[in-house]
Amino acid sequence: MSAILAPDVGHAQEATILGAVTDGTGGVLPGVTITVIHEASGNTFTAVTNDRGEYRIPVRTGPNKITAELSGFGTANRTLDLLVGQQAVLNLQMTPAGVAETVTVTGESPLIDVIQSKLGGNIDPKQMSELPVQGRNFIDLTMLAPGARANMVGDTPFGQVGTTQVGFGSFQLNVDGQQITQNCCAGAGGQPRFSRDAIAEFQFSGRFDATQGRSAGVQINVISKSGTNGHAGTFSGFFRDDSMIAKDFLARAVLPYSNQQLAGTYGGPLVKDKAHYFANYEYEREPNTFIYQSTGPTAAFNRNLSGTRKERKGDARLDFQLSSGAHLMLRGNNWHNGLPYDQNFGAASAINAPSAATQTDRYSDQVNASLTKVLTARAVNEVKIGHSGQHWASRSVIPDWVGGPNTFAAPRVPGSGVPNISFSGYSIGTPTNIPQRIGQDVYSVRDDFTYLYEERGRHDLKTGGEYQNYLVWHDWCNVFNGQISYSGTPPSNIASFFPDPMNPATWDLVGLSSVVAPTQYAGVIGDCRMRSPRNIGGAWVQDDWQVSQRLTANLGLRWDGETGTWANEIGIPPFLAPNRPNPLNNWGPRLGGAFKLNDRTVIRGGWGIYYSEIINQTAHNTRIDNQQLRINTQNTARRPDFAINPYNGPTPSFDQALASFCSTQNVLSNCVLRSFSSSMVSPYQRIPYSYQASIGFQRQIQDSMMAEMNFVWTGLRHDRLAGRVGETSANTNLVFDPLTGVNLPFSNALTPAGAATRAYPQFGVVPIDWSNGRSDARALDTSFSKRFSNQWQAQATYSLSYLYDAQAAAMSGPDEVPFKVANDLGYQYTLAASDQRHRATFNGIWQMGYGFQLSGLYFFGSGQRFPVTCGADNRNIGVPSSTGYRLCSAAVAANPPAGVQFEPGTAILVRNQFVGLPIHRVDVRLMRQFRLLGSARVDTTLEVFNLFNHENFGNYTTIVTNPRYGQPSQVANVVYNPRTVQLGFRFAF
Repeated sequence: MSAILAPDVGHAQEATILGAVTDGTGGVLPGVTITVIHEASGNTFTAVTNDRGEYRIPVRTGPNKITAELSGFGTANRTLDLLVGQQAVLNLQMTPAGVAETVTVTGESPLIDVIQSKLGGNIDPKQMSELPVQGRNFIDLTMLAPGARANMVGDTPFGQVGTTQVGFGSFQLNVDGQQITQNCCAGAGGQPRFSRDAIAEFQFSGRFDATQGRSAGVQINVISKSGTNGHAGTFSGFFRDDSMIAKDFLARAVLPYSNQQLAGTYGGPLVKDKAHYFANYEYEREPNTFIYQSTGPTAAFNRNLSGTRKERKGDARLDFQLSSGAHLMLRGNNWHNGLPYDQNFGAASAINAPSAATQTDRYSDQVNASLTKVLTARAVNEVKIGHSGQHWASRSVIPDWVGGPNTFAAPRVPGSGVPNISFSGYSIGTPTNIPQRIGQDVYSVRDDFTYLYEERGRHDLKTGGEYQNYLVWHDWCNVFNGQISYSGTPPSNIASFFPDPMNPATWDLVGLSSVVAPTQYAGVIGDCRMRSPRNIGGAWVQDDWQVSQRLTANLGLRWDGETGTWANEIGIPPFLAPNRPNPLNNWGPRLGGAFKLNDRTVIRGGWGIYYSEIINQTAHNTRIDNQQLRINTQNTARRPDFAINPYNGPTPSFDQALASFCSTQNVLSNCVLRSFSSSMVSPYQRIPYSYQASIGFQRQIQDSMMAEMNFVWTGLRHDRLAGRVGETSANTNLVFDPLTGVNLPFSNALTPAGAATRAYPQFGVVPIDWSNGRSDARALDTSFSKRFSNQWQAQATYSLSYLYDAQAAAMSGPDEVPFKVANDLGYQYTLAASDQRHRATFNGIWQMGYGFQLSGLYFFGSGQRFPVTCGADNRNIGVPSSTGYRLCSAAVAANPPAGVQFEPGTAILVRNQFVGLPIHRVDVRLMRQFRLLGSARVDTTLEVFNLFNHENFGNYTTIVTNPRYGQPSQVANVVYNPRTVQLGFRFAF
């Protein structure tokens, strides 16, 4: 009797057992009854071997007891403990009844994977429930998985660089086989959250097979908890406050703080062995303090903002064993997170005034159903249907500027705030993308069919298809409040014009304009309501072909296609034609193999193409540009009242604004250049994809330990770059000089000289999305794991990696510039922002005896790279408010901050040159269990996060003209907190 444990990477059943049954001579045994009993729930699964002695059974995760019975033969028994996504190849040998009535095989399941070549690893139920996790966000544990890259986990498993979320389109989050990823709007709306008590375990998977898609990076496959045959529940509490926290690393003082989390679970049988339920609810209350740290004249605006975040999560699951070959699962979830100060907008830093702060409420809900049925000994089918919804509302925290000088704003809604007042390297007032109400609704159906057959070896064939009806809705006008731009840095007396920085009724913009004249006002007029529907489909075939006892080939092909991806029906002449083709031709081959050197060593490798799911911003930004008119008004006359009366009269209507455009009149005099507020889609847009390849080995050490090493390459191609010139979100309506390789200084002048600086003379600023991004990640990933035995378990990972990427290509209108340009304007290929050379983790759990348990984790990350900019439009690109420019003025280049490097002979900053400090973090948890009556118990816990109080930072001021250049700034994530103690209890009954 032999067992091989391997990942069954797909949305289908939680785990699978398959194999063949033979007699003592090696002859196949058809008609053998295979019975699998899930020990926790009593669910029973049965199958009968076919004429080749083969069987396949979808089962539940956790301990399962397997029995093989055939008249005239002794019964064979085996127990396997399965994790999510695993596939146990269990080959049984039966002996005649006269030789042995029953054969029971004991021993551990193998840890190596000898039939699949995919990458990644599992976070098992013990790690899920027993490791220290500050904030109890289970996605934080993805940082421990082999191949993980993030230093922190916020709303994505890829974390962020500074305050910028990264990784969208490079991951999918699946719960019980349902894709629930928020794919609308980068980091703004976050990802759905679940109570840690609701999650049983999960799998972090890279270079996955063809059954999964719409990710150019990884899949996170999560299994929720379910009920068992015993009625059981828990009530837990976890508490942190400032009496148990060290001094903040930036404020050098203990900040006011407290956090309380209360959670309850209950589950059990509706009908023993047949039907079960599980439910949980969690409430969290967390007062927070955010620090604004500008220096120089804007230091007068600094203050700490404090507010209380409140979060609620609820989940419920029902499981029904309809028959020995059919299982039905129903699950629902609801989540609300109220953020008093949302760090996705106007984040606390040295470049924003506190008046930029924003409040957000986030919501999500899911409903999912799954029916798994064994059709024959060779065939299994699973159908899933569901709905996943998420929405959020963000608004300014300062009073609306109603009845004052705000004569130029669109129709007001509560929480609109005030205009954004932009200087070089510093911003006052409401962010330009606030207020907003945005949501995503996805209805999905999926079918997985698996068939086992023999043809020159054993084939495990998986095929299926899926469909998503996807809708994103917006109530949002970009630059809703307007933006007033000033050249240069804030004047020395700026504080005198803002007596109360948080009360716009006290602001004196006319007085400010007498000291430094505004250069431009940008405003928007039009319809803020948008709907972006998409129809998304996928189909696949995956054949895991066991060519011989040593070699298994993994052969897959996946198709992905969709309609409405880029608001294809919309035309914006002369840039976009209407009714553009949909991306319906995305084919991703997946090839791999595993070669077993012996029972303890396997060499594995493979290659594949992995298409991303492109973020919906490409569609709704195009809709914004179609139905909202942006007017960039220049203050050429240097009017003293320009800041409060930019139009020199009433705000124009939509029709009046449209009629005033040069492009409408087809003239270049006595008209207004039409500009756009968002990056419309390129006419050449493509779905991003990655090449993924790996080669490596796994080695089992004794019965409970395994070591693994893989060389991994991920090459992302045609990545989305939003309206960029070089490093900055900017203007592509430019003309480049082939002799100098730089753009002609952009001008809005309605003169022949001004028109010559614009690729489209009748238009002003035109940002366009391009799919010409490129990056290459190369890593040597190693890991060691020891499963729980002898009262302890442990896991360690180490990665040596390099990440390179290229700037956006230089664009002139919709076309790439065909000649070499200056390095800050495009094409340059260097080490990327977020590049990190070394990364190591360790986690372990030890049952000490006498009711004590000790667990902990260690995280190390070497310095991470950050982009460095000058914060001023010294190329005259046409977007002075952007801060991403790398060309500095001659004065700055002559006297830069210490350590700043320029490219030889230029004032261009070396790309991504700033390297942050290393991160070291040790978290520990001590638990003491007290037994009560019967099965009741109380667990008391003491957790210490960042035990040695190492100063860890995730963001820095990297604008070289800012006085705080190179200094760390706040990132609201628990990874960067000072030493924190948490007390907790869990009452189980």
